[in-house]
Amino acid sequence: MSSDNQSASAGAGRPTMRMLLWFAVVAFVLGIGVTALFVRQYRQWLPRSAQMMFDGGTDGATGSAPASGGSATGTGETGFVPPPEAGAAARSIDNDMLNARQVAIAAQLATLEARTITIDQESRAAASNSGRAEALLIAFAARRAIDRGLGLGEIEGPLKRRFRTTQARAVAVVVAAGRAPVTLEDLRLSLDTMAPELTSGVAVDGWVTSFQRELAGLIVIRHEGTASPRATDRLARVRHLLDAGKVDAALAEVGRLPGAQKAKTWMTAAGRYVETQAALDAIETEAIVGQHPDMTGTPAQPTAPGQTGTETRATAVLTP
Repeated sequence: MSSDNQSASAGAGRPTMRMLLWFAVVAFVLGIGVTALFVRQYRQWLPRSAQMMFDGGTDGATGSAPASGGSATGTGETGFVPPPEAGAAARSIDNDMLNARQVAIAAQLATLEARTITIDQESRAAASNSGRAEALLIAFAARRAIDRGLGLGEIEGPLKRRFRTTQARAVAVVVAAGRAPVTLEDLRLSLDTMAPELTSGVAVDGWVTSFQRELAGLIVIRHEGTASPRATDRLARVRHLLDAGKVDAALAEVGRLPGAQKAKTWMTAAGRYVETQAALDAIETEAIVGQHPDMTGTPAQPTAPGQTGTETRATAVLTP
């Protein structure tokens, strides 16, 4: 009995093992099939190296892989194409980052351009201020030399280069005045020397006319507040005007004196003084408000012979 039972249990166990083996084989085959189907349908989601491995490698002749989604057998069947939401989202993120980077770079470039413009404007302003300061120094040095009765000397060259394009006539007047300067002191001394002849007019009109003029001047009727027409009073006003630096007004008063004909040399010198001061004023105004060209590389003008900056008085010229 026991042997029959053992044989029956062994016979019952063999079909069970055989069924398990068949089930394992079928499951293995199904797994391979499912894997191949997955790779065929969704291989575009895999890395490039994995696609080439599952596709059997690239074509050796052309180096190109089969088109994704195409049929392996060339039957023209189209595989399933996954939705492009994932790729589109990635591309959208990349585009947004690129646009943000472009905006940031554009802002940085605009800032750099603004800084460049500011630096350029500041450099131009500094160059203009430097040129204006140099022009003012030249103008003031020329006026100081003329007022002291000195020749221009080394100032003549820079004066010509700086102002000859805009104030040619004024420069010519100042240069001429530097070669034969006339000062207020020269005018005062010459006026004192000629004072007797200017007030009396004897040397010009003679004793009779001078005597008649003196008699007519004994009694003078004039409006209150008006200047006295007497020669002595006019001469006093001339001295006062010279002390105040008003040479043009003094020149007009000398022209009304009885001996004005005897003072032609003085009047000529006073006219040169007035003209020189007007030229210096024009040069100083140009130095303050005008445009100042660059003097770099301009050769220096030679100084006239005999001009070493020493004082050259014009008293001899003013003496009648």
